[in-house]
Amino acid sequence: MFIKADVLIEQSPTSENSAIMAHPPINTSDDLDFAMVSSLYGPILLNADIVHGGLSSHQSINAEKFLRELKINDIIYRINQKWKDIEIKLEQLTKPSKDIVDEWRKFNSSYVNLLDRLGELEAKWYSIQREKFTSTTEILLNKAKLDFDVLQLHERSQNLCQYVLQIASKNIDTH
Repeated sequence: MFIKADVLIEQSPTSENSAIMAHPPINTSDDLDFAMVSSLYGPILLNADIVHGGLSSHQSINAEKFLRELKINDIIYRINQKWKDIEIKLEQLTKPSKDIVDEWRKFNSSYVNLLDRLGELEAKWYSIQREKFTSTTEILLNKAKLDFDVLQLHERSQNLCQYVLQIASKNIDTH
């Protein structure tokens, strides 16, 4: 920050002559004061013959205090600048790690989704297998029942043949 002030002696018939900060040809103060020295920050170059506390206070700012505040503010400014540099470097250093973590999260999410999908497909496969097994079992049972029915029919027909033969042989003998 560069501060330049032209200091003039104010010519006022109603008040005592005092040093003011103004730029000629203006001979009244343009109100350049340092009511809050803490508002100054950064490297400061001061080009002034006098530093005044403002028009309303008529109290001069102690030069040593002012310069001490400037040094403190400069130190704070430099610390803040270094801190910003550190934050930038820290961001540059941690960005690859953050990218890796982000990619891992994406992979992990995809993997979990894949496992869920695999679980769904496995459930469908078991369902299909159960249906096939049930269907095959029913077919086999129906075939077994049919075979049993055919076997029963065959036995009955054998019995009937035996009965018919007995009846037929009796009828043949009686005629």
